[in-house]
Amino acid sequence: MPSHHRTLAIITAALAAAVLYPSTAHAYVGPGAGFAVVGSLAVVFITFFLALGSLISWPFRALRRASAP
Repeated sequence: MPSHHRTLAIITAALAAAVLYPSTAHAYVGPGAGFAVVGSLAVVFITFFLALGSLISWPFRALRRASAP
């Protein structure tokens, strides 16, 4: 087996072991983290829908602009 194939096999086995057999993680997530996540997601969703509305309304705005004297 060439050297780079063996290295790739070792890295793949190590990643699989880390994913399949995780150790216990002790962590604390404070109550403020939920507000930060919800606020960030709200901004992303609102921006997405505003951009979508802008794209959908573009042909109508261009037609109105073209027909104006």
